[in-house]
Amino acid sequence: MKKIPYGLSEFKEIKLDNFYYIDKTEYIPMLENLPRYLFFIRPRRFGKSLFLSMLHYYYDEKYKEQFNDIFQDTWVLDNRTDEASGYKILRFDFSAIDIYDAEQSFRYDLQLTLRSFVDRYKLDITFGNSNPASMFKEIFTYVLKHNLDLYILIDEYDNFANRLFLNNREDYLNI
Repeated sequence: MKKIPYGLSEFKEIKLDNFYYIDKTEYIPMLENLPRYLFFIRPRRFGKSLFLSMLHYYYDEKYKEQFNDIFQDTWVLDNRTDEASGYKILRFDFSAIDIYDAEQSFRYDLQLTLRSFVDRYKLDITFGNSNPASMFKEIFTYVLKHNLDLYILIDEYDNFANRLFLNNREDYLNI
């Protein structure tokens, strides 16, 4: 019996654990024909996180061997584009940024995500320092030098700013 994925936004979990899923994979080829930088603006609870998760599993080279299992019963399984499973994915999720220590929390989240990315793909990068701007530069330099295909996904980009604004307007204005 299929389950309702209330509160879930992890595509692989929804697909492999027999949850209901409304297939949005037919939009992937359309996205590939749009400008390079996409910005999805939708109200809360409209499936942006799930859609980004689906893109992550679709494009991530790490899931190439699991592709058929993950995308079973979807339109894209039989209509795969040339870009499927062809990227290293740098995925940010800012939903857990602490609004009471936003700067430190944001820096920590960036550092953790960037280190995790390097470890995940076993890139030969040793960060010179823990400044996120320097870490980004080292990753981008490496990607360009080795002609790697990189896809960057950013989820909940406005979450901590919105929470900060809604919870304490004065703190928001003083940043």
